Amino acid sequence: MGVSNFDVLQANAYIGANFDTQGNRIFVRPYLGTGQGDSPKSALKTLAGALAKCTANRNDVVSMLADHSTMDYTTDLQSATLDWNLSGTHLIGSPPGSIFGSRCRIAFTDAYDAASNLFTLSGHGCILRNLLLFAGVAGTLPTGCMKVTGNRNLVENCQISGIGHDNNDIANAYSLYLSGSENTFRHCVIGLDTISRGTGDNAELVFAGGATRNLFEDCIFLTFAAANTHQFVKRAVSATDRSNIFKRCQFINFDWTAGGGVTMLEVFDVTASGSPAGFIDLFGCSFAGAAAWEASTGASGIVRADNVSAAAGSATTGGRALAVTGA
Repeated sequence: MGVSNFDVLQANAYIGANFDTQGNRIFVRPYLGTGQGDSPKSALKTLAGALAKCTANRNDVVSMLADHSTMDYTTDLQSATLDWNLSGTHLIGSPPGSIFGSRCRIAFTDAYDAASNLFTLSGHGCILRNLLLFAGVAGTLPTGCMKVTGNRNLVENCQISGIGHDNNDIANAYSLYLSGSENTFRHCVIGLDTISRGTGDNAELVFAGGATRNLFEDCIFLTFAAANTHQFVKRAVSATDRSNIFKRCQFINFDWTAGGGVTMLEVFDVTASGSPAGFIDLFGCSFAGAAAWEASTGASGIVRADNVSAAAGSATTGGRALAVTGA
């Protein structure tokens, strides 16, 4: 059965993709989907099923459609990590909405308790837009929310929230794990401020594997630190190269002490040794609920900001100060 002109027009209204494509458009409705995915009226039920119908590097577009304002009607539940592994294949939530709590939602099943993450973006050149990725479940093994190992992807207007249950506050857990390069995160929420964290050596954003030239633009990083040694961003030895850029980003720790929160010693916990060291460059960024971008004790010297004065003994690079402001 062919697709009518009405279905094509309705598809274009739903898609919100803002680009032409030579590929197919596939529709998913997690609650009401019963069809083959060729129109909103004949949508598939799962994202995994939609991905199986896509072809890499053809710019196929999967549109995820909300049927209600509550999570039961809008969530694609995962019993295993969903690996978006087809390059040039795009996932768009519709209708677009708030940066917080999109009703196009990806989450674990209640019984999930595997040592893995919710969603992996291993493809290259993909667009993800208007989605909520939430990793919060009673199990004690899940490692995090979203892992990006691919390159040159665009993630826009998405909320990426890991450690979404008290049991998930484990060592090395994360909201976003980034080892890919040349990715752009625009107008996203990364983290969560409703579940305290700090028991494990975890963070909202973890850099790994030589990630370079990634851009975070107009993003909000959230956390709820239960220990002052918790940080928003962690970077191990040689985990980045060249520069990773944060532009007009806010880092907000819910440090209200009556709620069990504490002020963090620093925003960034990064290691300078290794070759190349790789810089973290901040343009027009701010933080709350922390004492410094990076504490002067053990400072890496690779975090640079345009809105701080150079600390005593610090160098400046390109007219921008090393962002050491704490004790």
